[in-house]
Amino acid sequence: MTRSPLPRAAALHRQAPGDPYLPWCEIFAALLGGAVQPGCAPNRAGDVSRRLLRELLDAGRDLIGSLVPQSLVTAQLASLPEYAETTPAAIQRALPHKADRFGVGPEQSLIFEQSTNVFCALATTAPVVLILDDLHWADTASIHLLFHLARKIAGARLLIAGAYRPEDILPGRTEGTTWQRHPLTPVINELRRAFGDIIIDLDRANTQHGRAFIDALLDSERNHLAARFRNALYRQTEGQPLFTIELLRALKENGSIVRDADGCWTAVPELDWRLVPARVDATLTERFGRLDDALRDLLSVASAEGEHFHAQVVAEVEGTDLRRVMHLLDNDLGRLHRLVQADGVERIDGRATARYRFRHSLFQHYIYHTLSAGERSYLHEEVGSVLERLYDGQTAQVAARLARHFELGGQIEKAARYRLAAGQRALQLSAPDAALRHLAKGLELLGTLPDSAVRQELELLTQAALGTAHTTIGNFTAHGGVPALERAAELAVELESGFQLFPILRGLVAQFLVRADFPAGMQQANRLLTMADVLRDEHLLALAHSSMGVLQFYTAEFEAGRSHLELAIAGLSQTREPVGAYAHDPYVSSLNHLALVLWSLGFPDQALARNLEALAIAEQMEHPPTLAHALEMAATIRCFRREWAASCAMAEAAMDLATRERLPFWLAVAATQRATALIELGQVVEGARLMEENLVALEEIGSNFALPQMLGDVAQARALTGDYGGALMLVDRALAIGEETGERWWETELLRRRGDLLLAIQPCDEAGAEECYRRARELAQARQARSLELRACVSLGRLLLRQGNRAAAIGLVAPVYGWFVEGFATADLQDAAALLAS
Repeated sequence: MTRSPLPRAAALHRQAPGDPYLPWCEIFAALLGGAVQPGCAPNRAGDVSRRLLRELLDAGRDLIGSLVPQSLVTAQLASLPEYAETTPAAIQRALPHKADRFGVGPEQSLIFEQSTNVFCALATTAPVVLILDDLHWADTASIHLLFHLARKIAGARLLIAGAYRPEDILPGRTEGTTWQRHPLTPVINELRRAFGDIIIDLDRANTQHGRAFIDALLDSERNHLAARFRNALYRQTEGQPLFTIELLRALKENGSIVRDADGCWTAVPELDWRLVPARVDATLTERFGRLDDALRDLLSVASAEGEHFHAQVVAEVEGTDLRRVMHLLDNDLGRLHRLVQADGVERIDGRATARYRFRHSLFQHYIYHTLSAGERSYLHEEVGSVLERLYDGQTAQVAARLARHFELGGQIEKAARYRLAAGQRALQLSAPDAALRHLAKGLELLGTLPDSAVRQELELLTQAALGTAHTTIGNFTAHGGVPALERAAELAVELESGFQLFPILRGLVAQFLVRADFPAGMQQANRLLTMADVLRDEHLLALAHSSMGVLQFYTAEFEAGRSHLELAIAGLSQTREPVGAYAHDPYVSSLNHLALVLWSLGFPDQALARNLEALAIAEQMEHPPTLAHALEMAATIRCFRREWAASCAMAEAAMDLATRERLPFWLAVAATQRATALIELGQVVEGARLMEENLVALEEIGSNFALPQMLGDVAQARALTGDYGGALMLVDRALAIGEETGERWWETELLRRRGDLLLAIQPCDEAGAEECYRRARELAQARQARSLELRACVSLGRLLLRQGNRAAAIGLVAPVYGWFVEGFATADLQDAAALLAS
């Protein structure tokens, strides 16, 4: 059999959902495994490996240490001529430094982009085939990377082949605590929509071409096997490859088909199909029954590790020589019995470790299920312990596997610790869905342990990570991040761990803000300020000022909020750090909220400048949630300035990004801003429909954020269609919600609109309208909100002009208008100038 001229990277794996990027990690490891050290003869695999090394250093540096083990890259760099004479320390310095204050890895968008760039660059010099098996077991992040790569390879000499079992994806699977469609389903649908008929249904192929497969298989050797035999074989197996091959091998081994004098296979006349295994389990029983005890013991250990296993693990658990184990795996179990096969060499901390895999998952399942419960438990504990030693210092890479082995081995504390590590790694790799599964399982395991300081410490870290994961995916429901963060805070207080408590409390502030629970948010923000002062940490103090300033904008404490936000910006500009355990960059958030405060206080041009500054920083950060936040805030600022077309464009940009990066909260919030702009641009029916749809979307994820403003915008749409009564009811509901939650930043606007509606319903009810306008003006004055005060005064001034009281109207509007020193091109100031000119 000739070797294919194509460089192939095969990730043939079977994994529990939630092991982030495992197939892609294996592909990179397989491609890197062929590097040839200086002084050795070159080969094709070495060429591919060296090209990959160069592409990783050039276009995929963020993949090193995340998808590609840094130790493997370090070990292989010596194969490049430019590093041949370089010391190990210098090589280490040449690699990207991954550590930061929070231990956070690259964002998912970087992983996607750089993986695509690396693979496409490899394909420029030779065709590349990527094979991913058992995609039904793949984690969500791996599937999303597959989808991203598939959309970007047009024109590249790159072929991606993936296999999955439809029966394992059609029922969906549980994500955290809820059932969802399997993540592979929408990806397959989108790829079919984009590329047409790309699926080869092997079950259908077996039915349609199974007989052809049997003929081709039998005719690969000289034979006298007639149609009668072939038809009988087809009836037994329907052409299913594994069944056919196994059954045919069994027939050869039991003498039902033999070679004649000419060396051709022929069936014996007495062939009785009832004597031949008709089911795979029967075939496997016969096949494994021929193994001696030593080989079965090796396979038993291997089956406990999984479909993929390490020779070193098998040797250490068996307490035997590694070379003897590899000999048995390669020869007896590989070439002779064809049960396992070599799966490459993995480098762990610079040491080469041989990997193997069962030729079919059924082999692994069969052996594993012949073990008693006690044997399985013992083997899992032993395998876990060996893997732990093998990956010493790098256990985060295999945390999910270690957790499974220790759980099945009865080592519950260790299992819970590794579930936490797996969840944290998933968060670092921007795979919050996988993190939720690992962390929820970790809490379940901790619940079975007796109370102790160690258990409390583990629960604290697990609950904190769980809260971060819920916030990242946009889950603010009663079963979302708040309970986890509150429990983590309670444990941090009990353990007197201030530095662990701080990010937990800040996470709670974010959750309470989105849920519009402002009293609870203020309580936690005050705790942050006190704690930062006690800890004497300038960075933490800046973060505390940011949290308080954001809350104070929404509670209409504009001047106080301005002070806190300016302190936050000053502090964070001196202590900038990468985005860590928070949903988006606090510096950008502080700039954006200061922009909102400045507009409210009467500085519309300064507000726009601050937002543009935040947007420029966000665009440089390559952090999707931060950029989505900045774009949505840009839409809000332009909405305040009544620049509706620009607001719509910014909102649409935020929506595109949020859709692409799967950020449901930012998608819904940006969509409401777009709906507001559409209403004001005259697309009233469409804008109202979209607004109400997104109110439902926000409610589903547990968000009551900015609900008074959104209801006020729906009311505006209804008023424009003539439904003044329905609009008034919505405005009154919005005012009541603001009263209940403490969200007051839009209260004056709601009162002003209420006055407009009263006049529309009953034009002669000028007293009721005037009362609303004056109340709006008084509140704005008390809050020093000049922009809002100007709007209220213009509305009241128009009413006074209508009543013929020109002097009173001028005396009301002129002082407020005269206060402004900027923003004269905005619609609000132009309205005021027009009223005074009238």
